[in-house]
Amino acid sequence: MFDTVFIQVNIMFQTNLFRYNKYIFADTILKNYEGFELPNKIKELRIEKRITQLQLSIYLNVTQETISAYEHDKHLPSLTALMKMSELFDASMDYIMGLSPVRQIKTADYTIDDEQRDFLVHCYRQLGSKNKAQLVAYAQGLLDSQKN
Repeated sequence: MFDTVFIQVNIMFQTNLFRYNKYIFADTILKNYEGFELPNKIKELRIEKRITQLQLSIYLNVTQETISAYEHDKHLPSLTALMKMSELFDASMDYIMGLSPVRQIKTADYTIDDEQRDFLVHCYRQLGSKNKAQLVAYAQGLLDSQKN
């Protein structure tokens, strides 16, 4: 059984796809093996941000006890909680869960040149009024989510 766990852990670190699911599987089994843990960084990041467990629990809409359980690797955060913590702590979910030493994933700089702008305007003009309204609503939604 230990060989199965070891293989599962190797897969977890070698693939980006389904990494969180692999961690859940490995974590459930690995807790049975003393000294073999994958500690998360939730407490470290919370302290760095100077917020209490209670404040984080309110932000994540969970109890303070749940935050304590996260910090002591007793429970795993939901995907929603991880996404919110990723935004709050400005860190990747992999980093928060202790799966990566890289805190932030580099994002590309999306600058638009004149040719790209002209192409987008051309595409917009080709759309019907209903699709234009949907595109504008979608763009507004993206802008609104970026502000939060």
